[in-house]
Amino acid sequence: MIFALSLGVLLALPPLAHSQDKETEEQIRQGNEAAKKMGMKTPNMQKLMDESAKEDAADEAAEQKAASEKEKSPANARTDTASVTSRAGLDIPAGGAKGTLTFDGVTAELKFAAAYIDQKDDRKPVVLVVSDQKLPVEKWSSEFDMMRDQTKWSGLVFFLDKDGTLYRTDVHTKGRQSSVSGIFDLKLDDPTIADLAGTAKTDSSAKDQKLDVTFHATRK
Repeated sequence: MIFALSLGVLLALPPLAHSQDKETEEQIRQGNEAAKKMGMKTPNMQKLMDESAKEDAADEAAEQKAASEKEKSPANARTDTASVTSRAGLDIPAGGAKGTLTFDGVTAELKFAAAYIDQKDDRKPVVLVVSDQKLPVEKWSSEFDMMRDQTKWSGLVFFLDKDGTLYRTDVHTKGRQSSVSGIFDLKLDDPTIADLAGTAKTDSSAKDQKLDVTFHATRK
């Protein structure tokens, strides 16, 4: 009973305590006196406290070491790199773009970006539009809706399949559409999520076909 009482006092102490308040010291003293009267040997409380403090210190050191090793691990290094890469385009407000497109001698300043899923195509591709003016993309549910729009705009349309692979690119120059391939290099942070942020650049040295744009489109 006395041992249990003494142990209870020990457990009530704060971790890594190096001093005892008066109330705790009084409880230990009373426990020791009671044990002496009953002819029982009490545990060495100071020794128990020192051992408990050493165990707590060892546990804390082990946790700090594990955290340090985790930060240095290759997995975390990849995560850090990914987090830096994923910021491409995200400093631009959703729906915005910043860059220029030159095609067949016509240069357009690209300011807007949006995306939708073509519901009438069996592949259900994601259609990413980067343009020089705001377009009613929220009303479009297929490529036919985009073709019926009478706005004379300039920009690009990227078609992505379900896994985010680019399989078609169209250029719009003041209402005139041209299908191209192998000219522009499109890079998306993550093509599988609704936020399509990234960059698109010229993949050729042709002077009349230049592109350099950063965008942040939200797929409806």
